[in-house]
Amino acid sequence: MDVFILILSELLTLLVTAAAFLLAGILAALLISALALSYRRLLKRNAEVDRRQSTEKRRDLLRRILPFCVGTMAFLFVTLMIIHTFFFGSLVSYLLRKSQANTGVSVVFEKASGSLFRGTTSIKNARILRMGHASTNLDLTVDQVDVDLNVFTLFDNRLIIESLYISGARGTIERVAVVPKVPKHKHFEVHNLAVTNSSIRLVDLTTKPSAFEATVEIEKADVLRLRSDWAFLDLLTRSNGKGLIQGQPWAIHNSAELTEITAKALPAGMFAPYVGGPVRLIQSGTVDVAMKHQKSDKELDVKLDCAITLNNVQSSVPADWPILVRTILQPVVSYTNGKSKVPIAFTLVLDKAGFESSTSPESVDFWRVTRRSLIQTIADETKIPAASIEKALDTVLDFIKKPAK
Repeated sequence: MDVFILILSELLTLLVTAAAFLLAGILAALLISALALSYRRLLKRNAEVDRRQSTEKRRDLLRRILPFCVGTMAFLFVTLMIIHTFFFGSLVSYLLRKSQANTGVSVVFEKASGSLFRGTTSIKNARILRMGHASTNLDLTVDQVDVDLNVFTLFDNRLIIESLYISGARGTIERVAVVPKVPKHKHFEVHNLAVTNSSIRLVDLTTKPSAFEATVEIEKADVLRLRSDWAFLDLLTRSNGKGLIQGQPWAIHNSAELTEITAKALPAGMFAPYVGGPVRLIQSGTVDVAMKHQKSDKELDVKLDCAITLNNVQSSVPADWPILVRTILQPVVSYTNGKSKVPIAFTLVLDKAGFESSTSPESVDFWRVTRRSLIQTIADETKIPAASIEKALDTVLDFIKKPAK
């Protein structure tokens, strides 16, 4: 029994000790929790104080900065409005002078108006001048130029001009060197180009043996989407217009499916510097030209069906040309001189990819292909081999180029 009591006593002692430890643990946990809660409340209180102080600081900073920002914005707005209202022309003049360093083009004008915010500018009575340039000289006066620019594309790789209207352009464009491809620079795209009531004298000093000169009058013309890197193709397949060339009518019409180009009674000799070949033999007469191009998005080539009519042409072979050349070409002269009308039809096939970055007919071999097609058509009519005509004309060119003794 004593042993049992001893064991029970030890067990109760253990239980009491365990209970005491458990109670102590609970009390400790409660104390820690209370301390933690108090600490969190203290932190929260301090954070709230800090937030209030931070908020007050931010509000104070904002109260200090806001008037400055508002004042600066108001100053800029007022400045822009003053420039827009009273100095718009001076701003346009300044920008044009800045661009002169890159383009070599000097532009002065009588009046400019527009909106900085919408990107619109209207210029009255402008003088455009560029002399001593590597490729093209300009000497033009323009009654009016209206530009609607997409201002959001100023910092893009491609500048978008929503519309460009030119009226009353007069003067001379003189080409001194052939630049077949557009140099790499910022590209532009004009969604709607319109030209009215203009007369331009074109002078090409690159043609041999003499310079080409012609006056082109534009009654009205428009191009829907003119891209700088596809300029020649867009002018050919996206434009509509009419006017006069050397006083004779020309017209171009484009629909979704078809391009049509016509010119009537043009002086036959004006084509000689570009086409060369048998055209160099023509001394007088006129030419009617009609071209058609059936459009297709899937085509890899641009095919122009050409119909040329020589009207009352008179040709001759110069007496000082080599006898063999005169013998070969005399039947060609007899063929053209013997008819009041000489119809010539052929198809020009031009590589569409070659139009990229092209600015002139030479860059897509337009004149070379025309010359070759013309020679082949005459060869078929006269029964003279085209190769013989070609060789004779090349001999003539070599003969002409030799310096006189």
